[in-house]
Amino acid sequence: MSKVTDVLQLGEEVTVKVIKLDPEQTRISLSLRQLQQDPWERLVQSMPVGSIVEGQVTKTKKYGAFLQIMPGIEGLLHISELSWDHVETRRCRSR
Repeated sequence: MSKVTDVLQLGEEVTVKVIKLDPEQTRISLSLRQLQQDPWERLVQSMPVGSIVEGQVTKTKKYGAFLQIMPGIEGLLHISELSWDHVETRRCRSR
């Protein structure tokens, strides 16, 4: 997600956590994220080491590819793990 409007809409009611009060600046800091489960906790609970999972390639680099395996979780598929055969690094292009 790259924009606030991907998460929130004007007029939407949400529950948030107060994380900082600054009376001198008359500011209050709030967090929506801190009320949600950490994606890494979900990962640990649902995908132990050795699990077989599907993912979507989000970008490629000369050293491998990045895959999104669940919302908020990306992992590196190293070039050495792509195939039993040698994979040329120059064939992977960044998007």
